[in-house]
Order: sequence, then structure tokens, then C-alpha cells
Amino acid sequence: MKLASILLIFMNLLSCTGEQMPQKVSQKEDQLMKSFSVIDSEKHEYSFHLPNEKKLTVLFYFATWCPDCHKEIPYLKQVVEKFKSNDAVQFMGIRTFTHKDKENDLQRFMSKFEPNFPIYTDPKSEEFPKGRLVADHAITWVPTVKLVTSQGEVFKVKAYSEYQTYIEDLEKFIKEKL
Repeated sequence: MKLASILLIFMNLLSCTGEQMPQKVSQKEDQLMKSFSVIDSEKHEYSFHLPNEKKLTVLFYFATWCPDCHKEIPYLKQVVEKFKSNDAVQFMGIRTFTHKDKENDLQRFMSKFEPNFPIYTDPKSEEFPKGRLVADHAITWVPTVKLVTSQGEVFKVKAYSEYQTYIEDLEKFIKEKL
């Protein structure tokens, strides 16, 4: 038990360093992110094809029931606000792991956090009960942020426990890739 506690503290400390800031994803994961479909709040399906040759795309994968997602949203909104007038960046929220959602969870989430970027839902099926994108985009933990450059490079951002450092690093990375 003591060893597990020490290991957890050590991992938490590591997550606060900027060294983990965006890591390039595997080639397989990269290919699966090139084309995907999502559903909006009105149940309309949208298809996206990445890379968008004119934009850096920032994808925020979250779950309505996730406490860490709740903590991250206000910080991510700050980043969106800083880049809102820059047409070279687009932000998109993707609700995942909906098999754990209760009725009206998305509406409550939207009312509480008022995201300043579009929110879509990862489609479920019998084959993919946790969501198609959870499988294809290798989402094992939420919140997760992925960035797709206009050149098609895909980076995964590991969450930090210190959100201000995380946001500063995310902003810096976005600026570097523009």
C-alpha cells in the first residue's frame, strides 16, 4: 500500500512537468484519425476528414460524468478564447464513454460549463458499446486532448495535475504549430 502511494505521488509529480507535452501518436492511430463521424446535440451526423489543410484541429475527448473533465473545461475555454479570432485553429469537444451517461447528462453538462466550442458525441453501436472513436482514436482515459496539424501530424496531450502549466504548454504548442 505504501509503495502504491509513493508511486502515485511520483507519477503525479511527473505529470506536472512540461516534458510530457504533446507526444506524436502511433502510425496506426494516426491513420484511424483521418476520417470519422460524430453526432451533434440534435442527433445529426457529421463527417470530418483530417487533416484540414488550413487549420490545426484540437480535439477534446471528455465524459459528462468525469470529474477531471469538469476541472479541465474552464482552462480549455481559456485557450479557446485566446485563439477564437484565429481562423487557423478549430476546437471540437467529443463526448465519449456515453454508456455510463444518465438521461439529460449532456444538457446538464452544457448548462453548467457553457463550452465555447462545438460539442459532438462519439457514436455507439453493438460492435463499439463505448463508442467508435474511443476504439479508433485509442482513447483510454478522459480527459484527453489530441491535436492534428494541417500537415497531418497527430499529437496526444497527457493531462497534467497542474492545469495552469498544462494550459500554458498547450497554448505554446498551438502557437508553434500554426
